[in-house]
Amino acid sequence: MASKLSTKTTRLDQFMLRLPDGMRDKLAKLADANGRSMNAEIVSALEQHLTGSDRLSAIELSIEKQHQTVQELEFRIQGLENHGLTSAVRALADRLDMQTRKEGLTPREAGEIRALLKRTGVSEARLLEKLAAPSIEEIQDFGLAVSALFTPFEIK
Repeated sequence: MASKLSTKTTRLDQFMLRLPDGMRDKLAKLADANGRSMNAEIVSALEQHLTGSDRLSAIELSIEKQHQTVQELEFRIQGLENHGLTSAVRALADRLDMQTRKEGLTPREAGEIRALLKRTGVSEARLLEKLAAPSIEEIQDFGLAVSALFTPFEIK
């Protein structure tokens, strides 16, 4: 009796595929160039496509993480800029005469107050109202004016 050779094979899924005109020839040439059967070429192309989708998702996730990192860095930079501004103003106020003057601010001090108004976004009218002064030049205390810029204004 002839003995049957035992072969273990796994059943593979089969799928009927309709190709547009001319694609079978292109697929045959590509498979031949890659040293594969047409079936192996189709399976390889499908695997690459499916893996490519996963890579695209990974890239999108990486971009989102980088976007969050940029936002965090922008927030930290803004905090550092605010801290630097506050430190500069404090140093400026410490250098200048903190006593009340009867003659008002010097032209240089008035210019510095105006520059600080621009940087802080506080309106000149609100500062003058808070200090009960008719104009910046007539503010009596530079230190008080600087302090007023960095204390919360009441919202009206």
